[in-house]
Amino acid sequence: MIIRNELIYQLESIYKMSRYVLSLCIYADPNQSKPIAIVVPVESEIRSLAMNLSVASTEASLETLVENTNVLREVHTEMISIARSHGLRGVELIQAAVLVAEDWTPENVLYLIFSCSLTVKVTAHGRKEIEPESYC
Repeated sequence: MIIRNELIYQLESIYKMSRYVLSLCIYADPNQSKPIAIVVPVESEIRSLAMNLSVASTEASLETLVENTNVLREVHTEMISIARSHGLRGVELIQAAVLVAEDWTPENVLYLIFSCSLTVKVTAHGRKEIEPESYC
């Protein structure tokens, strides 16, 4: 899949409209049919969502919440709804949303992935989560 930088920026600006998204990166794997969103969530919104879904206690860590399948499903569903309301379709719709508990900083960036003209910075925590088999 080849997605141009201009489209990546457009997709990111639309998907960032989700109340659950603090920051995100669209990752387009050339071996996959659709991109994924690597999301640093708004912690208060994720906690509220988890409480509404009755999937976690108030003491649950953010690391636990971002791995909860019900939370992931709800975040992905909202992001797709926002995308569709802005006219996105086909390969513009994300295949999955991966939530990571820590924001990207120069201190915790593990590596760079070069895919087409897209550069994605991923944290050490996020590395295993973007392997194709984990979101197919």
